[in-house]
Parts: sequence; structure tokens; C-alpha cells
Amino acid sequence: MIQFEGAAGAGCGAVWFLGQPEEAVDVLSFQALRLVGSASGTIELGMADRLWWSRQDHVSCVTVSGPFEADISLARLIDRVDIREVVALTATALELPAELIIERAWVEAQPAPRKE
Repeated sequence: MIQFEGAAGAGCGAVWFLGQPEEAVDVLSFQALRLVGSASGTIELGMADRLWWSRQDHVSCVTVSGPFEADISLARLIDRVDIREVVALTATALELPAELIIERAWVEAQPAPRKE
């Protein structure tokens, strides 16, 4: 569990390195990043590739609140993130205080079945 606390309007975030700090991971052969968890408050989840990380920045992928199952298409990010050089996943609390629990996180080679 990650707890975000601080003054209103103050950016509050967390970073998960996918390998050694600042070491890139190639996820080009995967279709999607999947995250299951819960959030109190509104939290933006994102990715940072080697270029974005060198600027201490990230690309927003999805915003979550409450219980969530986030399905992030890596193909849709290809023009904003170099998915051959992903360095980290990021979480930014958009309101404080907030908590984030990631129960499961994985990448999949197959697209998710469509919900009807």
C-alpha cells in the first residue's frame, strides 16, 4: 500500500522501477499492461521511458479511483512512449490524502477479450 499525504495542490507521487533503477525494459512484444487494485482518491498511473525519465517526467496512461482493473494498451502508447525502453511505472495522487493498493500487475502478449 502506498499512502499519499501532503498539502492540497502539492504533487505527490511514487515510482516503481521495472529493473535496476534507470535500467530500461523492452515490452515491445507485449499487447497490454494490466493492473488490479484499489485507490482511495483519484490516482493517475503512467509510464516513463528512458527519455521521459531523464527529464524526470512520465506519460499518463489511466486514471483510477475505487476498486479498479486497468487494461493499458501498449500499442496505443507507442507514439508517446518508447516501449522498447520503459524504465518505470508511476503513480500520482490527484487529490490528497489518498491510498493506492496494487494487488496484481502483469503484461500480456494477447489482447484482452472484449466485454459485451
